[in-house]
Amino acid sequence: MTGHATCTWPSGFCITTAALRATRLPGRTMKLDVEEIDLARLAEAVGRCAEGPLEGAIVGRSIVRDIVANHLGCSMLEAEQLVDTLIARGFARLERDSEGRELWRVTRGT
Repeated sequence: MTGHATCTWPSGFCITTAALRATRLPGRTMKLDVEEIDLARLAEAVGRCAEGPLEGAIVGRSIVRDIVANHLGCSMLEAEQLVDTLIARGFARLERDSEGRELWRVTRGT
C-alpha cells in the first residue's frame, strides 16, 4: 500500500490516508439513508481499502465499520447498520481458514 498509515490494528492491517481519501464522498453532512446505498459499490470501496481478508471476528468487523464510516462520512452507528446489511446480503462474511483464523471477506456479493 502507498501513503501514510492512519492506524495499525493488532492483526497488522493498516489503512492508508491515501486509500481512505480516494474513497470518501465529499461534502456529506446530512443523515444517511441506508436504504439508498449501493451495497455492491460500497463493498468494492471497502475491498479497495482493505486489500484482502481482515483477521479477527471483532477487530476485522471494526475495520470494515471504520472504512464504511470514513467512506460515507456517516456515524459509527450508521456504518454498523450498513455492515449488518452487507453481511445479511452476502457482501461480507466471516470465514475460518485452514489454520483456524477467523477472516472477514468483503466481496461484490453472492
